[in-house]
Amino acid sequence: MTASPKARNTNALSHGLRSNRTVLPRRESEEEWQAHLAAITDSLEPVGPIERALAGDIAALLWRLERVSRYQVDAAKRASDTGGDPLAGLFDARVLNTILRAEAHLSRQLERVFDHLLDLQGRRREREFLVRLWA
Repeated sequence: MTASPKARNTNALSHGLRSNRTVLPRRESEEEWQAHLAAITDSLEPVGPIERALAGDIAALLWRLERVSRYQVDAAKRASDTGGDPLAGLFDARVLNTILRAEAHLSRQLERVFDHLLDLQGRRREREFLVRLWA
C-alpha cells in the first residue's frame, strides 16, 4: 500500500525533524557532517573532553537546524511543483506546527549548550590567567 503524499510528508517530518540521529541515512552525507563537525569544532577552540563534547553538541544542533531550513524550502517546493501556491506547503497547520516547534526546540537547546561552553571556557581562561599571574 502506497502512502498518500500527506502521510509521506508527515512521516518525513517525524523521521527527519524529530529524529535524534545526527545524519539521516540516504538523505544526508556522512562526509559533509564530518566536515561540518570539524569546522565548528575548530572555530570554537575547545580544550579538553568536556569542551569538545559541547562543541560536538553545538555542531549537531546547527546541523539539525539546517535540516529544518531544508524542510521549509522543501514544503514550499512541493506545493509549487503541484501547481499550488509555494507558501501553501508551509501553511498546512501540521507541517507548519512541526517545523516551528522543531526550530524553537533546537534553537533553545543550542543557546543553552553554547552558553554552557562559553561559561566553561571563560572559567578555564580565568584560571589559566591566574596561574600565569601568580607563577
